Amino acid sequence: MVDVQNVIKRIKRNTKLDDEELLTEIAQDAIDNSTADGFTGSKLEIAAGWLGSHYASLISGANSNVKKQTLAVMSVEYQSNDGSSTYLVEYERMRDLLNGESNQVEFI
Repeated sequence: MVDVQNVIKRIKRNTKLDDEELLTEIAQDAIDNSTADGFTGSKLEIAAGWLGSHYASLISGANSNVKKQTLAVMSVEYQSNDGSSTYLVEYERMRDLLNGESNQVEFI
């Protein structure tokens, strides 16, 4: 069984969200979704931490894929990767490995 408080600690390390009630809800959602995806044991806590961090970054607006461009007359800030985050990328990488997919390097 995964301790919700351990998942909350992982989320807090990655994001600026500090609303305890909201963090508890996010952590539980992340645990439920990670369990449904097939994670178990210690990997469940790690995966839930990454997924919860993704949720928290979306809520707090502190996504890791925000880009900024400064021109002589204006500054533009935007989010790239269609709402993805480095947290979600890591979660999906773990899920792919769980499902038997692996990273391969081919030399040409």
